[in-house]
Amino acid sequence: MMGRPLKIALAVLGWGLLASSARAGIFLPLGATTRTPGEVYAPPGATRVDSETVTFRGTANSPLSGALTVEVFRTIGGTLDFLYQLTNTTSANGAVSRIGGLTIITSGSAATFSASVDFATNSPLNFGPGAQHPVQASRSPDGLSKTFTFATAGILGSGLPTGATSNVLFIQTNATRYDSSGMARITSEANPNVFSTAVGLFEPAAVPEPSSLLLGGIAAGLLVGVLGWRSRDA
Repeated sequence: MMGRPLKIALAVLGWGLLASSARAGIFLPLGATTRTPGEVYAPPGATRVDSETVTFRGTANSPLSGALTVEVFRTIGGTLDFLYQLTNTTSANGAVSRIGGLTIITSGSAATFSASVDFATNSPLNFGPGAQHPVQASRSPDGLSKTFTFATAGILGSGLPTGATSNVLFIQTNATRYDSSGMARITSEANPNVFSTAVGLFEPAAVPEPSSLLLGGIAAGLLVGVLGWRSRDA
């Protein structure tokens, strides 16, 4: 008869295998580049916890304009996935109007989180069908930037054209909290130095340090004590 400790161990192992198979992606270390082959995004038990669409508009330095939709999903393990879909509405003509890459830039607190990336071959919740997928993804050495590249090197006109919407891109993390401190840089295929920006994006947020939690607990305790003391004098 199977003992209780063995049953627990097997259950934990099965849960871990389920989670790992459901959240495949491609692990992206600091400073690395990987091909993005695409896969179905449908982690069992994942629920959408937030959604936003931010716009970017052409400037004197860049004609690129469009919209970026971001959704946050919480997995059954409690960690967060960030999903992105990019639409190009640039009115200019030629290669400069094609989007060559999308860079997700997070604040310093997000550098330590793990990242697994790819694009979805399906259309996850609330996303429409996509017309173009990235050919590769890369991460900066400091961990703050993750770039999805649409244009194929050496092939002019291979970027995301105006009027088109990308496939859904995703970044799976081990973060359990998020905030709106992130931003995106949308670069032109013709010139990577020509770009537009979108701000206020959802990004992984660091869990408060134990010392901060302790100070918060002390402050809350003092407040309760003061309120109790005042109620006794009333």
